[in-house]
Amino acid sequence: MEWSDDVGAADWWIERLQPFSNYVVGSMIPGGFEAITRIFHPIEDEPAEGDELRWSDLAAANERVAHAEMQLHRIASRIGEHRHDDDVPIVSWGTLPLSKMRALASVLASTGSTGPVWFGFTTINSGFRQPATAALPAAGTSSRRYFLIRSTLAAVNEVCRFANDRPLDSPGIDAPTIWWPEDRSWYVFSDTDFAWSYVGGTTAVVEAIEASSDLEAIRSDYHHRGTFDADTINTP
Repeated sequence: MEWSDDVGAADWWIERLQPFSNYVVGSMIPGGFEAITRIFHPIEDEPAEGDELRWSDLAAANERVAHAEMQLHRIASRIGEHRHDDDVPIVSWGTLPLSKMRALASVLASTGSTGPVWFGFTTINSGFRQPATAALPAAGTSSRRYFLIRSTLAAVNEVCRFANDRPLDSPGIDAPTIWWPEDRSWYVFSDTDFAWSYVGGTTAVVEAIEASSDLEAIRSDYHHRGTFDADTINTP
């Protein structure tokens, strides 16, 4: 396995993005997909060890509404309370937890995606990948750039181990930030500022993700926002 210098492989999705400054899903997921879903990274600090608390569980506990643009600081508060985004339960920011990465890869494979897949790792806070990437070209826009690896869904664990250059049971392991197959039938996006990921694809791909018992996902859209003030349903 090796890093790729074929940054032109990303040209197709770069050309289909809205400006990052629009702060909408269309700034992160390339235009033209039939459907988009938002995968919520699970809450890690409660309840009991071994259980998984979903965003929808937290919303229900605080009498809030689970919806595609919900924000963690809003659903972690009851009406009349106001939390900042640094006063919320522990969630994996910036990267899918490895268990969810594997679950997503399994779902994508089950939809018939078997060919080569491109994986991108953000250049942000990527010093631990030096010097391997020191002279490597990065793909992307002026806002977000990525080092690329071409592999397969079946090898996603090895891709992660190679990119992080340490065992997968080490703390702070990053999953790929972006992934897409060469047939361009879907596209996965995570971001350093998000505690969730987006996937664009065919309706069948998105429905399979939303039906998975291992993932919490709600249908999104290109005009939805991921900003701090995006949740206009769960008001303070």
